Amino acid sequence: MDAVSILSLACITVTIISFTAGMPDFIIILKRKHTGSTPFLPFLMGFITNIGCLLYGMLKWDFTILVVNSVGSVLHVFYVLVYLSYSSNKSTSLRQFTIATLLMVGLYLYLAHVVVDPRRVESLLGLATCVLILFANVSPMAELIPSLPGVCSSLLQFYLLFKYPAKKVD
Repeated sequence: MDAVSILSLACITVTIISFTAGMPDFIIILKRKHTGSTPFLPFLMGFITNIGCLLYGMLKWDFTILVVNSVGSVLHVFYVLVYLSYSSNKSTSLRQFTIATLLMVGLYLYLAHVVVDPRRVESLLGLATCVLILFANVSPMAELIPSLPGVCSSLLQFYLLFKYPAKKVD
């Protein structure tokens, strides 16, 4: 086995293990039979990212990308289906899923029918998957957005405390 094969196997293993990061939430949803406060966005972004990367792997015909994202796609399909079936707010989750799916279909149609240069298709799809991966990695932090004003005001208070310290009154 050469170094590239070993590296490929290591990448496949680590990436597939990272796709199981949603498993604890998935198991909790199955046990409780409702989603509770579990956000949908990480599952949705994982699904969309895996589909995008799978398309890229098919375009490049890269075994490593195909294997990894096939497993990731299957896992994320289960995550999304279970989430949608137990969600108390099905309309919002289904709307987000529909919008994301339509965006992926639109990207596919654009690349398949508008862009004619195969190298350009490859580079645009590669860029799109990189952006999707970035969004998928940032999506769990979306829960922090509602608390940003409080964090900013606390930081401002902390700054003002040191900038204008209390003066001793004699």
